[in-house]
Amino acid sequence: MNRLAKPALWTAIIAIGTGSLLYKSKDYETDSSLYKDPIIKSSDVEFVAQIQKKTTTFSTRDKKQLEIIDTGNSASNELIIFLHGCPQNNLLTFWKQIEYFGNTKQYHIVCPNMRGYGNSFKSDKLEDYVIGELVQDVYDLVSHYGKGKDKVHIVGHDWGAILVYLYGSIYSHESNTSLIQNQVKNLVMINVAHPMAFLQGGIQQYLKSYYVYLVNIPGAIEFGTKRLEKDGFCRFFGEIFGDLCTKGIYTPFHFKLHQNLWHECLKYNFYWYRANVSYSISHFNQLASKYPHVYGKHQYKSGIKIPSLILHGEADHFLSKKSIQKSFDNYIQNKNESKLQFVPNASHWICWEQPQLVNEAIQNFIKSP
Repeated sequence: MNRLAKPALWTAIIAIGTGSLLYKSKDYETDSSLYKDPIIKSSDVEFVAQIQKKTTTFSTRDKKQLEIIDTGNSASNELIIFLHGCPQNNLLTFWKQIEYFGNTKQYHIVCPNMRGYGNSFKSDKLEDYVIGELVQDVYDLVSHYGKGKDKVHIVGHDWGAILVYLYGSIYSHESNTSLIQNQVKNLVMINVAHPMAFLQGGIQQYLKSYYVYLVNIPGAIEFGTKRLEKDGFCRFFGEIFGDLCTKGIYTPFHFKLHQNLWHECLKYNFYWYRANVSYSISHFNQLASKYPHVYGKHQYKSGIKIPSLILHGEADHFLSKKSIQKSFDNYIQNKNESKLQFVPNASHWICWEQPQLVNEAIQNFIKSP
């Protein structure tokens, strides 16, 4: 194991162990005092109901079913694909963006539940969650929904942004000209680093991302999900989203949506980390042979040629500013048409905290010549 990874791993074990003893679970389901605004808004309930009516399924080339929010103007010649991260699904990540862009007549909006989320394909096999498969899903989405479109824009948050970085790297590379999808005009990566820059983030990044090592300990996912489920995921929700509750952004309705999601698939969400760390390391030669366009290091040295916006909330507890800066400096080739935007006083959940800023940043970027 990398010498910097070892202290991060032990920090994770110690932090989780002491946290289990000291942390008292709070009941986000019934304790209204945990919310600045505990009143469930009828408009939120109605919006979720409307989105459910606009949800369909899509079959990838290898017949894996993905649940899709398909909204906006399907006749538009511009498509925006939104890719969510962990541990939220499509709607819980991009609620405010789907609401905003979906109400315009300018864009066709597609927002999938990725593998392991919602009613999308789930598997207990780690090989079904490796980067090679996930990036292929993105390619299939662009091929299907981008057919006949003049412009396709791909926006990702967290793990979704990792896929956007990798998609941009792979399909900008000259050796992959047969795979290049020329209608993809812009990429937007929100609050995550390029995987190679993540590895160059130093000890600060390793410590911020201790959970990556934690879920790769044998048995940790199985044990952890059972523990988290004991209190109805209240502790897990509070540690991650407690600030959104005290800021009046989340109500008990949002907690219930997360709770329902995690009851169904939290284990599979964590598989993304295990599949692309410990499993991929131990099966690297096999994966490199199956997905040479994904696992060849030369793919990433040339940088991303597609114009890219990297948007980052500076108060992110999981990503260091250094790794984000390196993402732009080292892996975005087309800097004249790309942009790095740091947002003060915004956390990893910037899409919820500052939706107007995020929406305007995306719209202004994809509209720029």
